[in-house]
Amino acid sequence: MKKKAAPSPQEPRPTSLQPEERKQRSPAAETETSAVVAAAGLLSDLRRLIESARQRIATVAYSTQVLLCWHLGRRLLHENLQGSRAAYGKQILVTVSRELTVEFGAGFGYARVNRAVQFALFFPDPEIVSTLATQLSWS
Repeated sequence: MKKKAAPSPQEPRPTSLQPEERKQRSPAAETETSAVVAAAGLLSDLRRLIESARQRIATVAYSTQVLLCWHLGRRLLHENLQGSRAAYGKQILVTVSRELTVEFGAGFGYARVNRAVQFALFFPDPEIVSTLATQLSWS
C-alpha cells in the first residue's frame, strides 16, 4: 500500500479558520432553514389536530352506535317480546333483522338484533347506558 504524500511546505493546508474557505450562511439560507423548521413544527401541530379530531369522531360514533343498539333492543323488547306477544315477538326478530339488513347492511343481522334486545334487557336504565357509552371505547 502506498502512503499518501504529505503536503509540501509550499502548499498551505486549508483550515476552517481561513476566511476564503469558511462557509458563510447567507441571509437567504438562514431564512430557508427557519422556514423548514417552521414547516416541520406546523406539520406536527396539524398532525396532532387531525389525530385528536379522529379520536373524538370515533368516540362519538361508537357512543352513538351503542345508544342505537340499546334503543333498538328496548323498542323490540317492549313492543314485541313481552307478555302474551312473546312467541310472536321472537318470530318477528327474523323478519325485522332481514328487512334492516336489506336496507342498512350486515350490521343488523339476526344475531346482532338479538344481542341488542339482550343489551336492553340487562341494562334497562337509559342513564346508565348513556353514561357507559361515553366512557367506554375500543381504543
